[in-house]
Amino acid sequence: MTKYRICLIAVLLVSMGILGVLSGYFFLTPDPEEIQIADQNNVSPKAEEVMADKGERIGENTRIIYEYVYLGGHKEYNEATAPKNWQGLSLSEFKEIFDDWHIKEFSEEKVLLSKNMRVYSPKHYVLGIHDGYVAVFQKSDSHEDRVKEITQTPIEALPEQEQKRLQTGIEFYGDSELVKILEDYET
Repeated sequence: MTKYRICLIAVLLVSMGILGVLSGYFFLTPDPEEIQIADQNNVSPKAEEVMADKGERIGENTRIIYEYVYLGGHKEYNEATAPKNWQGLSLSEFKEIFDDWHIKEFSEEKVLLSKNMRVYSPKHYVLGIHDGYVAVFQKSDSHEDRVKEITQTPIEALPEQEQKRLQTGIEFYGDSELVKILEDYET
Protein backbone atom coordinates (compact mmCIF):
# COMPACT_ATOMS: atom_id res chain seq x y z
CA MET A 1 0.00 0.00 0.00
CA THR A 2 1.21 3.42 -0.82
CA LYS A 3 1.36 6.33 1.59
CA TYR A 4 -1.34 8.05 -0.45
CA ARG A 5 -3.83 5.17 0.08
CA ILE A 6 -3.03 4.98 3.79
CA CYS A 7 -3.65 8.71 4.17
CA LEU A 8 -6.86 8.47 2.18
CA ILE A 9 -8.16 5.61 4.33
CA ALA A 10 -7.18 7.48 7.51
CA VAL A 11 -8.99 10.64 6.34
CA LEU A 12 -12.09 8.59 5.45
CA LEU A 13 -12.10 6.85 8.86
CA VAL A 14 -11.68 10.13 10.74
CA SER A 15 -14.43 11.74 8.61
CA MET A 16 -16.81 8.85 9.28
CA GLY A 17 -16.06 9.09 13.00
CA ILE A 18 -16.78 12.82 13.03
CA LEU A 19 -20.01 12.33 11.05
CA GLY A 20 -21.04 9.61 13.48
CA VAL A 21 -20.48 11.84 16.51
CA LEU A 22 -22.31 14.78 14.90
CA SER A 23 -25.22 12.56 13.83
CA GLY A 24 -25.51 11.16 17.32
CA TYR A 25 -25.48 14.65 18.80
CA PHE A 26 -28.14 16.06 16.46
CA PHE A 27 -30.42 13.04 16.35
CA LEU A 28 -30.15 11.85 19.93
CA THR A 29 -30.09 15.19 21.76
CA PRO A 30 -33.63 16.16 22.91
CA ASP A 31 -35.22 19.29 21.47
CA PRO A 32 -34.69 22.20 23.93
CA GLU A 33 -38.34 23.26 23.51
CA GLU A 34 -39.51 19.79 24.57
CA ILE A 35 -37.20 19.92 27.59
CA GLN A 36 -38.55 23.35 28.55
CA ILE A 37 -42.17 22.17 28.26
CA ALA A 38 -41.39 19.03 30.28
CA ASP A 39 -39.64 21.15 32.92
CA GLN A 40 -42.61 23.50 33.10
CA ASN A 41 -44.99 20.61 33.57
CA ASN A 42 -42.67 18.85 36.06
CA VAL A 43 -44.01 15.42 35.12
CA SER A 44 -42.03 12.65 33.51
CA PRO A 45 -43.58 9.85 31.45
CA LYS A 46 -42.81 7.50 34.37
CA ALA A 47 -44.97 9.66 36.66
CA GLU A 48 -47.88 9.20 34.26
CA GLU A 49 -47.28 5.43 34.27
CA VAL A 50 -47.48 5.43 38.08
CA MET A 51 -50.75 7.39 37.92
CA ALA A 52 -52.16 4.90 35.42
CA ASP A 53 -51.17 1.91 37.56
CA LYS A 54 -53.23 3.13 40.53
CA GLY A 55 -56.54 2.43 38.82
CA GLU A 56 -58.18 5.41 40.53
CA ARG A 57 -61.34 7.03 39.24
CA ILE A 58 -62.90 10.44 39.56
CA GLY A 59 -65.43 10.64 42.38
CA GLU A 60 -68.16 13.11 43.32
CA ASN A 61 -65.78 15.05 45.61
CA THR A 62 -62.78 15.10 43.26
CA ARG A 63 -61.28 18.58 42.94
CA ILE A 64 -60.37 19.53 39.38
CA ILE A 65 -57.57 22.11 39.29
CA TYR A 66 -56.76 23.86 36.03
CA GLU A 67 -53.26 25.35 35.76
CA TYR A 68 -52.69 27.86 32.97
CA VAL A 69 -49.01 28.56 32.20
CA TYR A 70 -48.66 31.83 30.27
CA LEU A 71 -45.79 33.36 28.34
CA GLY A 72 -43.43 34.93 30.83
CA GLY A 73 -43.94 32.00 33.22
CA HIS A 74 -46.98 33.32 35.05
CA LYS A 75 -49.39 30.68 36.29
CA GLU A 76 -53.06 30.99 37.11
CA TYR A 77 -55.29 28.40 38.70
CA ASN A 78 -59.01 27.66 38.66
CA GLU A 79 -60.63 24.98 40.78
CA ALA A 80 -63.98 23.19 40.66
CA THR A 81 -65.48 19.89 41.75
CA ALA A 82 -65.88 17.20 39.12
CA PRO A 83 -69.15 17.41 37.19
CA LYS A 84 -71.43 14.35 37.32
CA ASN A 85 -70.60 13.25 33.78
CA TRP A 86 -66.88 12.91 34.71
CA GLN A 87 -67.50 10.80 37.80
CA GLY A 88 -66.27 7.25 37.39
CA LEU A 89 -63.74 8.10 34.65
CA SER A 90 -60.31 6.45 34.79
CA LEU A 91 -57.08 8.18 33.83
CA SER A 92 -57.08 6.74 30.31
CA GLU A 93 -60.71 7.77 29.75
CA PHE A 94 -59.96 11.22 31.13
CA LYS A 95 -56.93 11.59 28.81
CA GLU A 96 -59.19 11.08 25.80
CA ILE A 97 -61.32 14.07 26.85
CA PHE A 98 -58.39 16.33 27.79
CA ASP A 99 -55.91 15.31 25.10
CA ASP A 100 -54.62 18.89 24.71
CA TRP A 101 -53.91 19.23 28.47
CA HIS A 102 -51.09 17.75 30.50
CA ILE A 103 -52.34 15.68 33.44
CA LYS A 104 -49.90 16.37 36.28
CA GLU A 105 -51.82 14.53 38.98
CA PHE A 106 -54.75 12.11 38.94
CA SER A 107 -56.35 10.66 42.05
CA GLU A 108 -59.80 10.32 43.56
CA GLU A 109 -59.09 13.43 45.67
CA LYS A 110 -57.55 15.70 43.03
CA VAL A 111 -56.92 16.03 39.30
CA LEU A 112 -54.35 18.64 38.27
CA LEU A 113 -54.47 19.67 34.61
CA SER A 114 -51.88 21.98 33.08
CA LYS A 115 -51.94 23.82 29.78
CA ASN A 116 -49.28 25.99 28.17
CA MET A 117 -50.95 29.11 26.86
CA ARG A 118 -49.06 30.71 24.00
CA VAL A 119 -50.20 34.19 25.04
CA TYR A 120 -49.53 36.55 27.92
CA SER A 121 -51.77 36.44 30.95
CA PRO A 122 -54.57 39.01 31.00
CA LYS A 123 -52.94 40.14 34.28
CA HIS A 124 -49.57 40.90 32.65
CA TYR A 125 -49.27 44.67 32.40
CA VAL A 126 -46.86 47.30 31.13
CA LEU A 127 -46.73 50.81 32.54
CA GLY A 128 -45.92 53.29 29.81
CA ILE A 129 -47.00 56.50 28.11
CA HIS A 130 -50.11 57.23 26.06
CA ASP A 131 -50.88 60.72 24.71
CA GLY A 132 -48.51 62.35 27.22
CA TYR A 133 -49.95 60.58 30.28
CA VAL A 134 -48.88 57.59 32.35
CA ALA A 135 -50.90 54.63 31.11
CA VAL A 136 -51.37 50.93 31.84
CA PHE A 137 -51.25 48.52 28.91
CA GLN A 138 -52.16 44.83 28.83
CA LYS A 139 -49.16 42.88 27.56
CA SER A 140 -49.77 41.27 24.20
CA ASP A 141 -47.88 38.68 22.19
CA SER A 142 -48.41 40.89 19.14
CA HIS A 143 -46.32 44.05 18.75
CA GLU A 144 -48.97 46.40 20.16
CA ASP A 145 -50.10 46.24 23.76
CA ARG A 146 -53.71 47.21 24.48
CA VAL A 147 -54.43 50.33 26.55
CA LYS A 148 -56.15 49.31 29.77
CA GLU A 149 -56.17 52.59 31.66
CA ILE A 150 -54.87 56.13 31.25
CA THR A 151 -54.03 57.95 34.47
CA GLN A 152 -54.39 61.67 35.21
CA THR A 153 -50.59 61.93 35.67
CA PRO A 154 -48.88 63.87 32.86
CA ILE A 155 -45.48 62.50 31.91
CA GLU A 156 -43.94 66.00 32.22
CA ALA A 157 -44.70 66.03 35.96
CA LEU A 158 -42.26 63.14 36.54
CA PRO A 159 -38.47 63.21 36.93
CA GLU A 160 -36.49 62.64 33.72
CA GLN A 161 -35.21 59.23 34.84
CA GLU A 162 -38.78 58.04 35.49
CA GLN A 163 -39.87 59.35 32.10
CA LYS A 164 -37.14 57.24 30.45
CA ARG A 165 -38.26 54.13 32.35
CA LEU A 166 -41.82 54.69 31.19
CA GLN A 167 -40.73 55.20 27.58
CA THR A 168 -39.21 51.70 27.55
CA GLY A 169 -42.09 50.30 29.61
CA ILE A 170 -42.23 48.83 33.11
CA GLU A 171 -43.61 45.29 33.10
CA PHE A 172 -45.42 43.87 36.12
CA TYR A 173 -47.91 41.15 36.93
CA GLY A 174 -51.13 41.02 38.90
CA ASP A 175 -54.03 43.21 39.88
CA SER A 176 -52.62 43.93 43.36
CA GLU A 177 -49.39 45.22 41.75
CA LEU A 178 -51.51 47.31 39.38
CA VAL A 179 -53.28 48.98 42.32
CA LYS A 180 -49.97 49.69 44.12
CA ILE A 181 -48.28 51.13 41.05
CA LEU A 182 -51.23 53.33 40.17
CA GLU A 183 -51.33 54.64 43.75
CA ASP A 184 -47.61 55.51 43.48
CA TYR A 185 -48.07 57.45 40.24
CA GLU A 186 -51.24 59.27 41.23
CA THR A 187 -49.89 60.70 44.48
